[in-house]
Amino acid sequence: MTRCYLGSFSHFTSRNCVYQRVFGHGVFQSRTHSSFGIIASEELNGAKTPYPEAGIYDISNGFTISGSDKIYSSAGRLISRLQAGGSGIFDPLRRLKPQPCTFIDGTLLHLSLDGLENNYYHFNVEYLARLFLYLRSGLNADYYLLPEKLPFQRELHDIIGLSRGQILAVENGQLLKAKRLLAPTYINNYTSYLAYGYRRYDKVWLPHWLRDAYCLVTSGLKPGNRTPYIYISRRNASYRKVVNEAETAAFLAEHGFATVCLEGMPLSAQIRLFMGAKRIVAPHGAGLVNMSWCAEPAHILEIYPSRYSDPGMRLHADLLGHHYSFIRSSFLDHPSADPQQMNLDIDIGLLRDWLAACDNSSG
Repeated sequence: MTRCYLGSFSHFTSRNCVYQRVFGHGVFQSRTHSSFGIIASEELNGAKTPYPEAGIYDISNGFTISGSDKIYSSAGRLISRLQAGGSGIFDPLRRLKPQPCTFIDGTLLHLSLDGLENNYYHFNVEYLARLFLYLRSGLNADYYLLPEKLPFQRELHDIIGLSRGQILAVENGQLLKAKRLLAPTYINNYTSYLAYGYRRYDKVWLPHWLRDAYCLVTSGLKPGNRTPYIYISRRNASYRKVVNEAETAAFLAEHGFATVCLEGMPLSAQIRLFMGAKRIVAPHGAGLVNMSWCAEPAHILEIYPSRYSDPGMRLHADLLGHHYSFIRSSFLDHPSADPQQMNLDIDIGLLRDWLAACDNSSG
């Protein structure tokens, strides 16, 4: 058993476990963003953050459990922390327990994120990153172990061109042993902290090569009806609703915005809709990740609850070159004490100021 060092990041290797680099390390530049109008002194600081290389593990006679993000060596020992930056930690003390096992006589691509991929945002960021690493690795899998429970998951696989006959239909929790097991590294670079008594998760970088993944998805699609100004509604959500939704939608409609509810909309329709977007207004939520499909840099306005922030969308906007701004709601009355789930009251005056700023920048 050996450990090879690639740059400042180590990867577990052995006679039966090979690591192949796909993309090199880099530096992510996040920008400093100030809240728009209401709390002019608040800033979300930018920084230059190095990020590690990314690649794929090729394990002979490796094990995995369907629906799990864990992979195991041929001896049944856990290879954990596959996310870039802490990759390939071999844990000889954590071994698979004896249990029934299905042998896959071929090369199996493992892409599960332990359920995180069922969230639309994480599916289009961390999951798509792993799939893209495989597509760029030059390796060929006979079978795919990947999420297919939700319509947008199945549709992305069809858009990418994965063969439906190669996708394994297995229930979660089944132990599988593959003649060759392929497992791309992760870009899940989260750190946790406490805010108002609740666990929160922060991230500080995204790899530049992720932009190419979105270009790959959109390359075979044509924009739908051009809707350059979009307001993403959360009226069908169970929390973080906009309490003055009618007023907000009416004001934005006066300025050319179409209100869209994305629940139930096919993924291809969402992609085509946002390919032509130039201005997007949205309460914080997974639907805003559709900025990934914009053909050109767009103006993005994200509305946070009063005591909650999440860096995911603003880092995503920085990665893609969008013009990002945010405002905060002043609304606090909600049955849940969790700031992340609080309802929103959007200040129409701030929307007016933001639109004026967009006009002044010719966006």
